[in-house]
Amino acid sequence: MRKQRLKLALDQNFPVLILNAVALLPEVEISPIHKIDPRLSDLDDRKLLIALHQLGWQGLIINNYKMLRVPVEIAAIVKTKLVVFAVEGIGDD
Repeated sequence: MRKQRLKLALDQNFPVLILNAVALLPEVEISPIHKIDPRLSDLDDRKLLIALHQLGWQGLIINNYKMLRVPVEIAAIVKTKLVVFAVEGIGDD
């Protein structure tokens, strides 16, 4: 049985340098949201989570950790069962 790759969307404000590191993890696919669908860049976080779920993505890497304090966004995460990596700080480089 073939193992399914974990598909994670990368938020538009997140440095794309992470994509170089992911090449070492063949079981993970990370793609910037504008490459998945350019319209995703205009969505608020709640709508983005729902859209990613509908498109078959399993998670989101985002640097807006404050979204985890917003009840409607938490509800979208729970409903879609998406994996969310909400990073508080990404440094200066």
